[in-house]
Amino acid sequence: MSKSKKIAILAYSGGLDSTISIDWIKKNYDFDVIALTVGLGNGGLSQDLIDRAKRAGAVDCIQEDVSDEFIRNYVFPSLRAGAIYENQYLLATALGRPLIAKKLVEVARRFDAVAVAHGCTGKGNDQVRLDSAIKTLSYENPLLIIAPAREGKMTRDEEKKYAEKLNI
Repeated sequence: MSKSKKIAILAYSGGLDSTISIDWIKKNYDFDVIALTVGLGNGGLSQDLIDRAKRAGAVDCIQEDVSDEFIRNYVFPSLRAGAIYENQYLLATALGRPLIAKKLVEVARRFDAVAVAHGCTGKGNDQVRLDSAIKTLSYENPLLIIAPAREGKMTRDEEKKYAEKLNI
């Protein structure tokens, strides 16, 4: 990691969108990228994710298992409150976004990063949940929010071609 380069912390899932985002941020913002995988309990943390992020150009990949915090402070309270969307399903995905935003901001502060990034496209509610939580949690020293999928406006086929060019 270059001391002179600015740093962006990317919410990293290991999927196509977040993997090509590493290179996209480097090329479009000239930032070093640290990938952050936040484990909410789905068992997604692994050495493979770290290796994949680094192959894509991340200077580091941090994994944080926050499943206990997620269950204790987000899921259980929502169940007690009866937070069920349209009386049909639990809000687990929506509930995870504020915790992911919290971890992005915490890690950004730890590394003196100037930006955080996520893979939301600009079509759904996840971008609102993440962006508003990040803005709220970083209000004293606002972080730049980068959303490569939203900004780059690539189709799925274009993302696949981008990944092929990078050999990832």
